[in-house]
Amino acid sequence: MTPLFQGKIDNFCAAYAVLNALRLIHGISDFQARSLFSALLLRQSRDEKMFRAILEHTTDYQELVDDFFRQAGEYFPLRVKAPFGEDTGCDEVWEALRDYACPERGRSAVFRFRRYEAFRVRPCADHWTTGHKMEGNELLLFDCSLEPEGLYRLTRPLLKDDVDERMTEYVIIPPSCVRLIERGTSEGGACGGSLKWQY
Repeated sequence: MTPLFQGKIDNFCAAYAVLNALRLIHGISDFQARSLFSALLLRQSRDEKMFRAILEHTTDYQELVDDFFRQAGEYFPLRVKAPFGEDTGCDEVWEALRDYACPERGRSAVFRFRRYEAFRVRPCADHWTTGHKMEGNELLLFDCSLEPEGLYRLTRPLLKDDVDERMTEYVIIPPSCVRLIERGTSEGGACGGSLKWQY
């Protein structure tokens, strides 16, 4: 028997993905992360139907992610792109994730993935994560999960465009759930955050 760890039974990986992106590109502290997270939960809880969907994992969390980036943009200069439609192929998504896996240039990506085991058509994981950096041909994830069997690196061959009974494990990244994040320039003082969306 092992103890529960924080995050094991909640559904806030999407919020943690945003916080981890902010940590990579703005170096936010634990205190700043806690303040942002608390404000997000308070705001989201005002809409009981939406908050229940978050708690019960009956949403794709896209609205939560976008709302959180809008909130963070009040304090940290950010440029956020949501460049892909549902029909975008995984080759194009992969190239964008590779390009934005560059925290030293103030870039990262937040995205959702569904992980499938061999011969299964139901995902074994539905998770939001943060792209960190490229190591050879692997995209390392800056992930909130502590699961020993969690997915912490992606390769292009692992990505597929559709669900099928394949002989090996695979991952689908819904293109519309990809957010490409870049550190913006401060306008208006030390806390003069500016969020610029591009669709």
